[in-house]
Amino acid sequence: MLVFYALDFLFVIISIIFFWVGARYFILVQTRRRHSTGHVMTTAKNTAIFSRLDHTATMQERSDSALVERYHRLRDDFHIQQKILQVSNAILAGGASVATLEEAFTLTLETCQQAFGGDTSVIELLDDEGKELVGVATDRQPYHADGYFRIPLTESALSTIAFNSGHTVGITDVIHDPRVSQRIRKIFNARSGIATPLIIDKRPIGILMTMMQHVHQEFTSRDYSVLEGLAAVAALAVHTQILHKSRIQLEHRFQRLVEMAPSAIFVIDNDYRIVESNRAVSKLFGYPDQFLNGRDFEGLFNPEFTDKLHDYSAKSTFDSAITFESEMSDVSGIYIPVEINMNRLTIVGRPVIQAFVRDIRARKAAQEALREAKEHAEITLRSIGEAVITTDIKGYVKELNPAGETLVEVSRELARGKPICDVLRIVDEYTDAPIDNPVKACLSSNTELELTEHLAVIKSDGLRVGVEMSISPIRDSAGKAIGTVTVIHDVSHTRCKSCAQNGETHGLSGGT
Repeated sequence: MLVFYALDFLFVIISIIFFWVGARYFILVQTRRRHSTGHVMTTAKNTAIFSRLDHTATMQERSDSALVERYHRLRDDFHIQQKILQVSNAILAGGASVATLEEAFTLTLETCQQAFGGDTSVIELLDDEGKELVGVATDRQPYHADGYFRIPLTESALSTIAFNSGHTVGITDVIHDPRVSQRIRKIFNARSGIATPLIIDKRPIGILMTMMQHVHQEFTSRDYSVLEGLAAVAALAVHTQILHKSRIQLEHRFQRLVEMAPSAIFVIDNDYRIVESNRAVSKLFGYPDQFLNGRDFEGLFNPEFTDKLHDYSAKSTFDSAITFESEMSDVSGIYIPVEINMNRLTIVGRPVIQAFVRDIRARKAAQEALREAKEHAEITLRSIGEAVITTDIKGYVKELNPAGETLVEVSRELARGKPICDVLRIVDEYTDAPIDNPVKACLSSNTELELTEHLAVIKSDGLRVGVEMSISPIRDSAGKAIGTVTVIHDVSHTRCKSCAQNGETHGLSGGT
């Protein structure tokens, strides 16, 4: 946009200069006429005066000639700036089609020919691989994307010099300039030329060049300025088409992503009418493609959803999102549990709400199955007569059944989250020596452990209870230990009977 503002400003300045020079020229012509109609003086004094007037008139004629030349140059520059504005307006009005690009290049080259009077003007663009300049248009040939000729960036030529340097380059004597290769001289057969890069985002993407085949032209700062102005317009045309292609590609990519999305996607307006929906709506809920467009979004959900939607609309901002669960009606009228994620956005200046709706029937079923399994496991755990303690991978208590609570005399609420060695105190039945933490050994080896001899659990009152223990790792789907389950069997009565029997045997033996 800065280029257009600069061109408009330059247009105004040139207009002012144009009218000032014209007025000055008119006044000078009238002055000459008055001098030419003066009276003839016959005296020597009058002859001297007349001579001085002739000298003055000659100087005035020279001045007039310079002013006229300057006037014509300004007029030509004025027309060139008009052409540049015309090309710019054509680009803005025509969009980014190939036809608009061809028209912009044609007008640019025509204006270049008028400004410089050259024999050939060319637009060259960098190829997709970034290795060659491709001549896509000349003053005699229309725009052709595949090009009419190619010049490697490594070859020495006027166009590659301008492109690689990023600046305007003028060569007065192409034939004897060592920077231009013999092949290029034969192709273009030019005596002089000037080229300037087409710049997009501070990066050259091509060049605009004009060449003279019969004269060695000296290029002025005015020539540099005019050519750079024309190159800016040509670059604008290319940039517009590049942006248009990028936008189309992004739109297609976005559309493919939307259509491939597993979630149903809705775009709704501020009146809660469906503006757009994707194919997943048909797959998940049975509605035909685009069938719901224009319909009431609220009417698809159970009544409680309406309050949530209105509350979100009243409080949300463009950087906020909300996720909640509800039920959506399918094409047959059956309500399906869904998860809804909503956020605000702007599409072509229009504020809308985007809603992602996901069918969560499978998740709900899995949650219910998990709940039932957990409930069943808890019932089973509670019904087991032996003490059962489960731990996590660090050996901290996760669950304790009623028999375990009775054995260790600690409630499961207090036991949860504590190291098992703080809840379950195990010693040698005969020596009272502490037993190393068997849960740690089980986790380290990832194998089951059976401890059946000489174990006792110390209760809070100091009473020893003889036990046998079985410790097994809890494994994930990959076989990795993620916790343990410890089953403790109270064998105190069995051991007491055994001790009594052993005592009777010893007594009988001693009496004998």
